[in-house]
Amino acid sequence: MEKQFEFPLTAIGEPAWEMKLRQYLEGYDIASTSVAQQQLAACEANLGAELPSSMRAYYLAFGGSQSADFMYGLSPVAALAPLASAGFELVSLYFTPAEVANMVWFAESPGNDPLCFDQTTGELYLFSHDPVQKAKVFTDFNQYLLFEIMQLEALLGDGIEEAHAHQLATQYLRGKGIDYALRTQKL
Repeated sequence: MEKQFEFPLTAIGEPAWEMKLRQYLEGYDIASTSVAQQQLAACEANLGAELPSSMRAYYLAFGGSQSADFMYGLSPVAALAPLASAGFELVSLYFTPAEVANMVWFAESPGNDPLCFDQTTGELYLFSHDPVQKAKVFTDFNQYLLFEIMQLEALLGDGIEEAHAHQLATQYLRGKGIDYALRTQKL
């Protein structure tokens, strides 16, 4: 019987999470590079608030990593910006100032739509151009990381059987108010 995929970690901050993720990524020849505390502090000063704790920890440990296969759309820490000033035309055309308030752009979807976190809740939202929609897609950055690990496994690993992928998503990627259909379509 073939061994089913298991996450190398389930939560940023769990014991040895950095080592587990680093070893997992090395298995796919993905180098991991940290970001200096000073760079993170400059980003947070620019935003006027700290990053959510799981995102902050990820950037400190892996935020300098670059890969076409893993966390491809993740922006460098110096590029993070309030969504209203991040330069996405669709934001000014289709979304009200109230809809983008407290949103910080940190990544892009494969379709180049902005993925943001809410500075108040830490929840992750996608601002889609087609369909035009703001939707919650993850409860926090940790879920985003687990989702990206599943995508990497499907792309470069042995794959994940559909039933097992559904089981993992149900266990680790669920949350109140998440738009699962849009997440599946756009991410």
